[in-house]
Formats: sequence, structure tokens, C-alpha cells
Amino acid sequence: MNIAVVGKGAREEAIARKLINENNKVYLINENNIKNYHINMKTNEFSEIKKFCNEQNIELIIAGSEDLLVNGIADYFSGTNIKVFGPEQKYTFLEGSKIKAKNFMKRNGIQTALYTAFNKFDEDKIKKIIKQKNGNIVLKYDGLAAGKGVLISKNYNQALKNLETLKNKYNNPELLIEERLIGREISIMSVTNGKDIKIFQPSQDYKLSHNFNKGLNTGGMGAVTPLDFVTDDVLKEIKNKIITPTINGFKKESIKYRGFLYFGIILTERGPFLLEYNIRLGDPETQVLLPAMKTNLTDLLTQTLNGSLSKTEEIEFDENYHMALVLASKGYPLNYETNKPIKTDYKKLDCDILYAGVKKDENNNLLTNGGRVLNIVSSDKNMKNLIKKVYKCTENIDFENKYHRDDIGTIY
Repeated sequence: MNIAVVGKGAREEAIARKLINENNKVYLINENNIKNYHINMKTNEFSEIKKFCNEQNIELIIAGSEDLLVNGIADYFSGTNIKVFGPEQKYTFLEGSKIKAKNFMKRNGIQTALYTAFNKFDEDKIKKIIKQKNGNIVLKYDGLAAGKGVLISKNYNQALKNLETLKNKYNNPELLIEERLIGREISIMSVTNGKDIKIFQPSQDYKLSHNFNKGLNTGGMGAVTPLDFVTDDVLKEIKNKIITPTINGFKKESIKYRGFLYFGIILTERGPFLLEYNIRLGDPETQVLLPAMKTNLTDLLTQTLNGSLSKTEEIEFDENYHMALVLASKGYPLNYETNKPIKTDYKKLDCDILYAGVKKDENNNLLTNGGRVLNIVSSDKNMKNLIKKVYKCTENIDFENKYHRDDIGTIY
């Protein structure tokens, strides 16, 4: 099959490599030219993407990032011979609006945190709730924020500071105030046609910028799969309280959703709670899940689109542990440096490298070009050995002011 993957992160690189290994002709539209299958084209220029896809007889487009879907890429190609794996624009509210997503959860009995929605910014009322809760809350910007629009507070002063941050960054935004839940966060991704669903094995994304889960929220600093603490009983409860009610909600509300669906879940003493939906695969969770997947991804995508998902076997994964470590630029997730030469001793590497924020200069040298620069990915039957292997690989990849967390895979 001729497939175009659209997006410029390591997630999209992982998707492309999986599909290439399944003998597809794959083009990765990602605004750089690092690999021979990379196409240097702006990811938000739908007319140019359409022209390219027609020229290359593309049959399927996979939109890697949420902004493409929220901006209507699936609708743009509707009625053509090119299928898009992802929901129509009217169903992207599940990620595009935190308020609409929470209201959907509430309507359909999905276990989620208590919340107050502000469709209009009202600072006095917001501060009143903050005071009532003594600042022990979560503030969420309603729109897309690339994983950086959620601010967690543990006390009154911190909550006021976080409110001021959102107010200034998004200009008096619509937002949510949620109760702060305590527990382990996990990611469960899936494919669904709105009626049937097949889930991936659980994974864990390390969202905060610094060791011991401290610092600022990021797009993700690393990931691991599988998770030994997610037992069959825990998974059964997640299905009963979150996944099945979601699909039932789609049916009840006539939501004809087709694509990837991500469940961001926290495991608390009161059971699993849904924190958020994403309408695409997670980054960096995809970088560990797809190498672990034994099931043919091409078949899975085709079966989702053609309505035969109910007849499909459950998704299979290998028995190894998989880990991804993000190498970031100094300053990420705020203002970060770019154009730093990347030096790699490939002969000493015992891991794969997935490109994220990179580019080439006129002399074909690799330079940093983003906050998250590279992902180091590997697997092993033993988790401790895997962690050692991945961190050993970081010694053979260097750029000025390189930064990474030192505790991926060692804490939950």
C-alpha cells in the first residue's frame, strides 16, 4: 500500500518505520529531509499534501498530530480516493476542547475527576473556587496546547500562580478546574470505528521535565511498556468504567468516530479515572508500543476503516520491555536552543534513534531544530538491563546542552 504519514515528531517516524517494515511504500511528510522517505513539505498545507498524494498514488494518510485532525484534514480528503485514518473535524472535540470532552464523559457515566467548566473566563469565580479547594486543583486550558496546557497545584499560592500563567499565555481563556487526583498515570491507546475497539497494551509516559516527576509539563520525556503493575483485574476495571462507556457513548450520540483513540488514565485508591482523551497516538508512547507490536499495523488500520474490526483478533505484543528516552534541548519546554550540531558514534550504539526536532544544514550536517530532539529506543527481556542499555547509548550521542531525565523506567 502507498501510505503518507504526516507529522514531524519521533511518533511519526515510529509509525513510518513500522509500516515500511510491513512492505508498504511510505512517505513521511515532516518538513525535513533526513531519510530518503522523508518529504520536506509543510504539514499544514493540505492542498500541497493532496497534490503530492495524487502524484504518488497514495491510498491512505495517517495524521500524526492532533492539530491536523482538529484543522480538518479528514474532512479535506472526504470524497476522494484517499482515506485518512482519523476522525472527522466535528468529532475532534474529544481532544480539541477539554470542556466538551469532560461534558461527554459526564453524560455517559465515565469515571473522571469532578470539575467546574468556565466557557467564559471569570477570574473572581475561579479564584473563589481555588480558595475553597485551598489550591489543591488542576487547571486545564480548554484548547490544544501540545501537552503543556495542564497545570497542577498543591496549594493556594501555586494555584494563583498557575492561573496567572494560563491567563497571560492564552489571553483570558476558557478553562477547567478539576479535583487533583493522586495515583499512577498510564496511557492506553486503541483503534476504533466508533462501534468496536481494539486496545494496545498499557504504557507509561513521563510528562514532567525533571527527575522524580518534578518540573514543568512537557510533551513527554520518555516512555516504557509493558507495565507490570497493570494487572488483568486493573485492566478489566478500566474497560468497565472507562473504555466500554466511551464506546457506548459514541453509539448513543451517533458519533461515527474512526481512528486512534488514546485514554489518559490515573490509577487511584478509588479505582481508575479518565484524565483525558487524545484523538491520535501518544508521543513518546508510540515509540515503544509499535516496536513491541506483533500484530500487522497495516491490517489493523484497514480493518478499522472497512468496518471489519469486530472480526479482528486482539492486538498482540512481544514479551520484551521497551523504553524510549527523549534527548531535549536546553530550555525545553519553554524557550529552547536550536542549531546545535549533533555528534553520534553510530558504531557504539546498541539502540535505535528516532528523529524528532532535527534538520540538516547546507553541508548535510545534522542540527537540533526543536525542544525534543531525538528519541533513543531499545528493548530487552530484563527491565534493569534495558535501562542500562538506553542510558549507555546517550554517551555516544551529543549536542551542546543536551538534556534528558535520568529516571525513565525506574519510577512510576
